[in-house]
Amino acid sequence: MGQLKVIARLLAVQLAAGLWLFILVLIASKWLEPPFADHWLLLGWLFGAALFSWPLKSLWRGVSLIIPLFVYGWFALAIAPIWGLVIALVLWLVYRNGAGHQVPFYRSSTDVITALRIWLDESSPRASGLRLADMGCGDGRLLFNLADHPVLSTLYGYETAWLPYWLARWRLFTWQKRHPGKSASKIQLVRQDFWQQDWGAFDLVYVYLSPAVMAKVAEKAGQGLQQQAWLVSYEFAISEQDCAAHHLTLTDVWELGETDPTRLYWYQKSV
Repeated sequence: MGQLKVIARLLAVQLAAGLWLFILVLIASKWLEPPFADHWLLLGWLFGAALFSWPLKSLWRGVSLIIPLFVYGWFALAIAPIWGLVIALVLWLVYRNGAGHQVPFYRSSTDVITALRIWLDESSPRASGLRLADMGCGDGRLLFNLADHPVLSTLYGYETAWLPYWLARWRLFTWQKRHPGKSASKIQLVRQDFWQQDWGAFDLVYVYLSPAVMAKVAEKAGQGLQQQAWLVSYEFAISEQDCAAHHLTLTDVWELGETDPTRLYWYQKSV
C-alpha cells in the first residue's frame, strides 16, 4: 500500500471513529445524564478506531489506536502549547518538500533495496563503474544499503529537507569512519534541488516521489537521460502519454512483496 493511501485511510478511520463516538453519545444521552467521563469517551473512540481499522494491516491498526491515546494524553497531561510548535517545526523540517514541491518524505522499503541489488548482480558481468543517483534521498537509506556493491562506483543523494539531510550526513560520517580510504568518497550527499541537476551524468536514476510530479519526471528524464541509462520509479508510474511525449519506454515492471505488493517501474530512452 502506498504511503499516501495509508495516510488517507488512517484519517478516514479517525473520522469514522469520531462519527461513531458522536452517535454513541447521542444514544447514551437518552438514558444517562451528560457530561460523560473522559475515560468512557476514550473507550468509545478506541472501539470505533479498532472497528474501522480492522481491514488494515496490523501495523496500521496499531497506529489507529495510538492516535486517540496520543490526543487524550496530550489534553489530560495539559502539555504546554510550545510543544505543539516544536512538533510542528520537526514535521516541517522533515516534510517541507511535500508542500513546496509536492514530494513528501518517503523511505524506500527493504523490497526496493533487494530488487536493486538483484539488478546490480545481474548487471555485474557486463557493467562496472555505474553511477547511481537517488533523487530525494531522505536519510540516505537506499544509498548506504547499496554502497558496498562492486558494480557501483559512486552513489549520489540529493535532498533539500533539512532534518533528513542532516540525518543522512550523520550516517555518512559514521559510514566513512567504517570505510576509510578510497571507498569513503563513494557516497556523495548534495543539498540541492534535484530538478536543477543534469540527469545525464548518471547511469541509474532512482525516484520515489509522488503522482503529482511524474509528468515533470518524464520531462526531465527525456531531456537529460543518456540512451543506455535507466530511470527507476518506485510505486508511481509515468503515464503512456508522458512517455510518448518525452521518448521514454517502459521496459519492465517488477512486483515487490507478497502481502502488500508494490511495483518498481523501469524506463529507458526510446531508440
